[in-house]
Amino acid sequence: MPKDGMPLFAEKFNEDGKLIECLKGLGFFALDIESGWSQRSAVMEELGHDPLRLSAEAFEALIHSKDRARMRSLRLRIRSGGTDEFSATYRILSARGDWHWIKSRGIALKRTPEGAISRLIGVEEDITADKKAEEDLQSEIVEADQQFGLAEALRAAGLAATASLDVSATITNVLQQAQPFIPFRMAVVYAYSADALDLVGNYPGERAIIGTPSHGPSSPIWDVISMKSPRIVDFSPDLQLPQGEAFKGFRSWIGIPLIHRRELLGVLELWNTEVDEFRSEHLWPAMAFGDILAVELSAEGKYHELMIEASTDPLTGLLTRRSFARLGSKMLASLADQGQPIALILADIDHFKVFNDRFGHLKGDDILREMVDVLKKGVRREDILCRFGGGEMIALLPNTIETVALDVARRLRTNLESHSFAGIGQAVTASFGVASCRAIDCGSLDDLIGMADRAMYRAKEEGRNRVILSE
Repeated sequence: MPKDGMPLFAEKFNEDGKLIECLKGLGFFALDIESGWSQRSAVMEELGHDPLRLSAEAFEALIHSKDRARMRSLRLRIRSGGTDEFSATYRILSARGDWHWIKSRGIALKRTPEGAISRLIGVEEDITADKKAEEDLQSEIVEADQQFGLAEALRAAGLAATASLDVSATITNVLQQAQPFIPFRMAVVYAYSADALDLVGNYPGERAIIGTPSHGPSSPIWDVISMKSPRIVDFSPDLQLPQGEAFKGFRSWIGIPLIHRRELLGVLELWNTEVDEFRSEHLWPAMAFGDILAVELSAEGKYHELMIEASTDPLTGLLTRRSFARLGSKMLASLADQGQPIALILADIDHFKVFNDRFGHLKGDDILREMVDVLKKGVRREDILCRFGGGEMIALLPNTIETVALDVARRLRTNLESHSFAGIGQAVTASFGVASCRAIDCGSLDDLIGMADRAMYRAKEEGRNRVILSE
């Protein structure tokens, strides 16, 4: 053995003095306990460490906490003779205080009779740059997956919005699709009209809010409405939230204006329980899902306009015969279940054809509209009015007994007779037929109409301008 302790094989290859330096540059390290010779790698030297001089505990303390248990287990296996070869990747803190990824491989060449390591060699490599590149690539893959997932979620939300006429169910579906991409605990959608907010949907459903939360004048939601731009707000724990108890415990807020074709239709607000949960990168997906909700609110408004148009008589504004049949049948069934009475009044203008022939159909239309005004003033809000056809009008009176229905019909007859119709110069009267029964005994709505219709024709036969009760 040479005087410096270097093994003879190493001395032979190190005749020009370059072998060890070359190996050291490649991360070579070695330990020969018998000779006392050791060589630390250039990798550890650059990090400011000499594991051959550090105690096992001190070296272990430099290893990242997430890798420490695994490295301790490997060291114990090598020391106990459980393995001679080893390979490990771990993070270690440099003397400068930054973390480095190290890949270490080695082998125990010789052991003492007692099994302790006598000679050990290995190679270490600083793979921090490779790990960073790998993490960047993985981040790009994750980001691409997220973008693809977001695109798919937006597509699914868009399909849901076009597939259903139930605005509440659609809002729930859209918000459910949004949650994986925006860290919210609670989402609320408001429709906005005439400086008022109307809650039309929220998610998750188990956090259902009764009524519309009260937004005080200092609420950031009004800034979103006035500026028509999104906002992120954090509330300190000691700040009283403008929404009061409904949002107690929520500290992060996003407000998204729901705009369709430059018209503000509502606001989407997202809540989280922790401060600083929302960041600028959450605004774009929130706005994207908000666009779908805006289209849904717009479609909902148009749908209701079409429904109103289809269900009302364009001349009088009363329900059409078809809409009355649908709503009246539902009312009759409901009252039957409750054991309540129902009444129906059928009124037909006397000599309506004569008015049309004498004054023209336009004046006849005016008579119909004025007659509707008279009828509306004589019935309750819960009563249903319908233009049944020509000069015939129906009033359906829930929870109304026979005597009350007769009083209502007589009042309507008197009010109509005493009303002064513009440009007519004579009284306009109508014949009234009244039918009343316990809803459970009425049969169908058509049966009830038939009873009132027969009574009305009797009123015509007996001289018109009178009220007759069905038999």
